[in-house]
Amino acid sequence: MNRLLRLVACLALLLYAFWGVQAHAASTSVKVRIGYMDTPGSGLVLLASAWNSFNDEGLRTEVVKVASPESALALLNNGTLDAVAMDALFALRTISDNDRIAIFSGSGHLSPGPLDELVTEPVDSAQPGRVVVVALRERLAHEQSLFNPLVHALIKAYSRYFQKPETALAAIRPRLGLAAAGEAHPVFDPNPGYDNLARLWKEQKLQRQGQPRDYLSNHVNEEYFCDALYLLLEQTPKDPGLNQLLKRAVCPPDCCPLRKTAPAQEK
Repeated sequence: MNRLLRLVACLALLLYAFWGVQAHAASTSVKVRIGYMDTPGSGLVLLASAWNSFNDEGLRTEVVKVASPESALALLNNGTLDAVAMDALFALRTISDNDRIAIFSGSGHLSPGPLDELVTEPVDSAQPGRVVVVALRERLAHEQSLFNPLVHALIKAYSRYFQKPETALAAIRPRLGLAAAGEAHPVFDPNPGYDNLARLWKEQKLQRQGQPRDYLSNHVNEEYFCDALYLLLEQTPKDPGLNQLLKRAVCPPDCCPLRKTAPAQEK
């Protein structure tokens, strides 16, 4: 009888400890609300949510569907949303009009062609319907504890997508209203892709009179992406998805506060 009582007591202590850890984790995690629109390019955000990539990075994330980029921008400005996945051209036009938002991650777009070939191709920022992730510039500058893990989660979601694209798309097709099969597929890339954005900026003649020459570069925050990619490669240097991103990454020297030098690329 005494042995039974001791066993029950031990189990009770273990349960108490487990729930204590769970409660502590919930209380110390960061809450974040991310807006998205019903477009295939938003799928990377949905993948990170479906696969609990945000939770793994200590974020209690609510992914919120919004009706239009205009309403998403309003919700971002009033603090209802912390970040928004939106059309790249709309984001650039908004940046041209005012300096409140900045791009800190890529997401993707819908592209024709075989899926196994598309996953190895870089996402072109000039592609119609290409989606990027934006936030308020002031928050990006001062809330690294929110945006660093957010970008980590998006990169991890991309890595899983790169290795198992069919499985990835199956997880989000119903939410994005995509057909079960077809010739076009969402293609993802968390890299903001400054060079392509700059080309689109120039093509659309978005530079306004009086804006400094580096105005756009001050509104595309690649440090978050480069920092996260470098740190994740330190942890898993042979990860094929991360190495695919490294092949295409253009991270300037001394771009990244957390990691000053690029990791060696896997052969």
